[in-house]
Amino acid sequence: MQSLSYIRIHIINIIRVFSTHNKWVTFTICCCL
Repeated sequence: MQSLSYIRIHIINIIRVFSTHNKWVTFTICCCL
């Protein structure tokens, strides 16, 4: 369970980085998830 939460934190960080560059990319990623 800890590993999953750890991965989630990294995914959130990656999404934040993408959102600063392109909001549509974040929107697509959120839809895929």
